[in-house]
Amino acid sequence: LELNEQLSRGTEHELAEEHLGELSTIDLSRYKKAVLQYKTGDASSAFVTSQQIELLYPTNTSLLNLYSLSAIASDQEPQVLLEVRKKIHSYLQNNYHPLISLNKALIDEKIESPEEARKTLHSIIQDSPQFAKAYFELGRMEMKAKEFSLARRSLQYAISLDPRTRE
Repeated sequence: LELNEQLSRGTEHELAEEHLGELSTIDLSRYKKAVLQYKTGDASSAFVTSQQIELLYPTNTSLLNLYSLSAIASDQEPQVLLEVRKKIHSYLQNNYHPLISLNKALIDEKIESPEEARKTLHSIIQDSPQFAKAYFELGRMEMKAKEFSLARRSLQYAISLDPRTRE
């Protein structure tokens, strides 16, 4: 398959593809390679590749999103996740993007801060009430906490916003 055709195939997480014009041709090619690695289940390689590019463009939403998603998916050590979380926190000081905030919540959950993760998800929902993935992740975390009535409400609302959430 041609690279662009492979990149257009679905993935569990949305990849923010904004501000890619600022990347050099070589870095854009490396970004596409990392996306392909991520989408084909090689999150560890995607993490390494995206980390190298992210260092050159620390405020690029697309790179930070891919970098943080691949860190989460590749089960990086808590210390690495804390470093990624710092980068996200720094980005969110001056910018808002629901996907980046969602990644922060997922990292918080992985580093054993479920209350902080849920707080972040509530904040996302307040700022972006149509963002189904935030409701889905909140419902998943509520189920994990055995708060089944809350989980049901969150998951049903996620599905009402985006029926693909059911999948």
